[in-house]
Order: sequence, then C-alpha cells, then structure tokens
Amino acid sequence: MPPDATRGAAVYDRVCAACHQADGLGKRWGAPADARGYQFPPVWGPDSFSDGAGMDHFQRASASSSTTCARHRSRPSQLTLQEAWDAAALLQSKPAHYEPAR
Repeated sequence: MPPDATRGAAVYDRVCAACHQADGLGKRWGAPADARGYQFPPVWGPDSFSDGAGMDHFQRASASSSTTCARHRSRPSQLTLQEAWDAAALLQSKPAHYEPAR
C-alpha cells in the first residue's frame, strides 16, 4: 500500500515515541545549552534532520527506522516494511526540519 501518515502516527505511538518522545523532539543527553547532543535525535521540529540528511526521502527514512533504530534498541526491528513506510510518511508530514542559513 502507499505510505500513509495516519497509519504512521499509530506506528510512531506504539514503537518510536518510547525513544524519540511523543512530541518527536528527541531526548537530549543534557540541557540545550550544553551542546552534549541527543541520546535519541528529534525526528521533527527545528532541531531535527536537515534536507541534506536524506531523511526527507521515503526510502532512506524507512530504511533508517527499520535498521538504525533496531540496532539502538538491541533487538530486531519491530516494524514491517509497510509500517516503516507509514512512519516515514508521518515524519514527512511534520513541520520544521532544520534549515541551515544560506
């Protein structure tokens, strides 16, 4: 089936929010001003990936969610390919990816 952000929201709530937080803004190692970075990066919002990261492409976003996230969770992916595509559709529907100054 084509990717669907509505189904992706259910996948995100069930699997992704545990690390990336319900608001999608990630989980920092410390305070915003200490520049320690993220334990789990934001997946949307002003501090999330830039267009150059490739996460704005379905193939890369779905592959990342089914491989990178599974590696960090120390277990096989909990997502089917369809769920990964749906989660990618949700990410693409969210606002404010980081835009570097030009």
